[in-house]
Amino acid sequence: MLAVLEDQVDSVRFERLLDGSRGLPADDRVKMLERALALWRGSPLVDLRYETFAQATIRRLEELHVWALEELFGAKLELGAGRAVVPDLQLLVELYPLRERLRMHLMVALYRSGRSAEALLTYAGWRRTLSELWGIEPGREIEQLEHDIRTRTPALT
Repeated sequence: MLAVLEDQVDSVRFERLLDGSRGLPADDRVKMLERALALWRGSPLVDLRYETFAQATIRRLEELHVWALEELFGAKLELGAGRAVVPDLQLLVELYPLRERLRMHLMVALYRSGRSAEALLTYAGWRRTLSELWGIEPGREIEQLEHDIRTRTPALT
């Protein structure tokens, strides 16, 4: 048995920082989420990855990790980010191809970088994937974003 204080466990500190970031202004949220993500080193509970009892905890922590990334890039976009976040978002979309919110963040970043055609191609590829593989349509939020990019809605800049 390992006896440690809760504050010495990275996953506990990570979750506390995530919880503390909710509702903060975007600049403070970025700082707190970056602190939380700095605690992330590889896969959670890597030594226990094949143990049945650890599977739910691993999945939960991995989901929180992706949620934190989505929140971080959402906050950066709130602060006006564009070109600087495109490469990171492209990588994240490749790593997590089913995360619609990451695609939306990428579309906004591309649009703000003067790459509206690429933003629309990102949407078109997502729509095609959903239609061909599962016979479903994209969510309303991403459809609205695609419309806003096509019509160059001022709020996107």
